[in-house]
Amino acid sequence: MTETQFRHPSHIPAEPYEEDLLPDQEIVARKSFEMHGQTLKKQAWLYNVDSETDEKTHAAQVLQSFIQQEDIKRTQAQDTARTTWKGHAYLTKTRNLAWCGFWAMGAASLATLSTAPWVLLITCITNLAFLGRLCNQQTKLASAIQAEDSFEIERLIHSEGVQSTYNFYRTSENTKVIIKNKKIARILIENGLNPNICDNTLVGDIPLLNYTIRDGDAEHAAFLTGHGAATNEGTFHLAMRHYMQKPTEARLDICNIILEQVAATTTDETWKKTVYLAQKKLHKHAQNHPKTRTRATRLQQSLAYAMNQKAAGLPVRLPRHGKHPTPALPAPKPAP
Repeated sequence: MTETQFRHPSHIPAEPYEEDLLPDQEIVARKSFEMHGQTLKKQAWLYNVDSETDEKTHAAQVLQSFIQQEDIKRTQAQDTARTTWKGHAYLTKTRNLAWCGFWAMGAASLATLSTAPWVLLITCITNLAFLGRLCNQQTKLASAIQAEDSFEIERLIHSEGVQSTYNFYRTSENTKVIIKNKKIARILIENGLNPNICDNTLVGDIPLLNYTIRDGDAEHAAFLTGHGAATNEGTFHLAMRHYMQKPTEARLDICNIILEQVAATTTDETWKKTVYLAQKKLHKHAQNHPKTRTRATRLQQSLAYAMNQKAAGLPVRLPRHGKHPTPALPAPKPAP
């Protein structure tokens, strides 16, 4: 048995539980039980077992009850996902039918305006009711965003079919909601919100990526760029300035992430301009500021990697140094 295989706890008999005969979910439950065995033994009353039995029987009873509870949780999660999917599909179909009815009744009212003017009145009332419902749903979503209630936001989007691609207004003041919570922003962007919105809808009047650069959150910066957040030479210089002021591994990763995006999305002329200005600024830092020489050297190395890969016609891929570091690249050669 290798080190990566599951080992039976010493206080549980191995004979009745051969791994080759167990279903996958039971093996997972047994591994979880092994990791949290001491805690489960102290809280055995949660699993409805007899506390007066011997240790082996007691552990086996807890394990069996734990497996049953995990199976119940998995079944409930599957039922919930199935119900949510059906509800979302039903609401999408209903919304599409409502729009079809909207245009059909509008066309019919125009065609029969001279003979049946009451059709126009019915159409107007129906359309106003439908649009009022949409506005009410958006108001609910705005209130949930303002309260930073992620559960309610997900319920409105997935269960009631509310679109997250519009501007959000508060109920009373009719001003746009500012999204400062990164978890809320992630939910909305995953469901269609444009991450480049900066007209006081996200954080102040600046794009969310700029706020993330200032905050030094490399994971969120990677998420935003992966969902279409725009980058340019100004974005990279902003990230570089924040790294030079407060050097952290996460800020260096942000510089590398944005440099990759600039290389992939900008023209050759813009790329050369970005690299030239960055090298000029870093050379000045390395000469005139001894305290920032090491920081400038690390950024110069990233630029050298990027220039070599770009010159070779390869996609620019730079190493990561933060929570999930990647292997270092070989020493960069001078760019041609």
